Amino acid sequence: MDIIAILTLSSLSLLTDLKNISVPRPKMVQDSAHIRQRGAQDFMAYYDFACARQESVPLPAVKMNLDKGMLDFNGDRVKLTDWPPILSSVSINKHLHHIAISSTYQASLGCGDAGKAKNKSGTSCNN
Repeated sequence: MDIIAILTLSSLSLLTDLKNISVPRPKMVQDSAHIRQRGAQDFMAYYDFACARQESVPLPAVKMNLDKGMLDFNGDRVKLTDWPPILSSVSINKHLHHIAISSTYQASLGCGDAGKAKNKSGTSCNN
């Protein structure tokens, strides 16, 4: 009985000691959390981080007006793979005063123009 009691007390003592030890988080997790918190106020820092995370290069057009507190660029020139860092940066940012994404795409040549458009053969898109 004494041996079992000693082992049990030792086990409890060990568990108590383990609870009191603070296990440091990996540096990358700490850095990522810190960058995300900063991203709420600093779009450029988080955008750079988000691009690096997916191994892409930040677009100069996206960064152009950030010093004025504005995100203003033509979305036609952004590849599909470049959108995730932009959108994740916008989603957490609370500092930008103006966000404008323009497009010069003209839908009047397609069938989406309320049925008024004609295709190249001259027939209506609603046929």
